[in-house]
Amino acid sequence: MKREIFMENSHGRPRESGDTTAEAPPQPDPFVQKELQRLRDSIDNLDAALVHLLAERFKYTKEVGRLKAEHRLPPADPEREARQIRRLRALAEESKLDPVFAERFLGFIIEEVVRHHELIASGISSDREH
Repeated sequence: MKREIFMENSHGRPRESGDTTAEAPPQPDPFVQKELQRLRDSIDNLDAALVHLLAERFKYTKEVGRLKAEHRLPPADPEREARQIRRLRALAEESKLDPVFAERFLGFIIEEVVRHHELIASGISSDREH
């Protein structure tokens, strides 16, 4: 049995076909197309806002990393991280967002922040050695 993989969407999720040739999906009526575009435009705007907010957040965490490194504080702060995760989970629940997703998202950000702090600390400690 021959199976082909077709790209389903921009996220790269595959869609398999069977023995039959994949047919083009029917085109939605103009109202549906317009509504899809309106919703997608809103999503695109929110994605842009998220990127800008993350950039702003990392600007501040970089300053925190410098301060920690200058005062020889550890790059990670597990107590603060735990408080932030609890806080974000509560905010997610209030906002009807999956708290598990919110925790994973914040965990990814925290991991990246700690990595940046480690890089800053290693840069500052190598500056002290010279």
